[in-house]
Amino acid sequence: MTVTREQFIDLEVRVSNLETWAGPGQSRALSDGLRALRTDVTQIKGDVGKIQKTLEQHSLQFNKIGARLDRVDARLDGMDERFDRVDERFERVDARLGAILKHLGVPDPGVG
Repeated sequence: MTVTREQFIDLEVRVSNLETWAGPGQSRALSDGLRALRTDVTQIKGDVGKIQKTLEQHSLQFNKIGARLDRVDARLDGMDERFDRVDERFERVDARLGAILKHLGVPDPGVG
């Protein structure tokens, strides 16, 4: 369970407005108020602990995802080099075919 802003503000109001009047039941009212505050603070600490655990788990998961993305990026860098080599090969093949077609007297289809 998460602590909402409203719950936290309510807790602040209760802390600033502790029963301090003199008279019958003063100590009982004060102890009841302090007991309720301790319960709320304990609950908030528990909730914060759960949130911290969740954040740690998410951090580990994001680190794993980052490592995987680094590996994918490295593979893609290798693919870029391969595509560059394939492009060079096609350029050489295209040049050879152009020379063969020119030798045979076939007009270049790329020329207008």
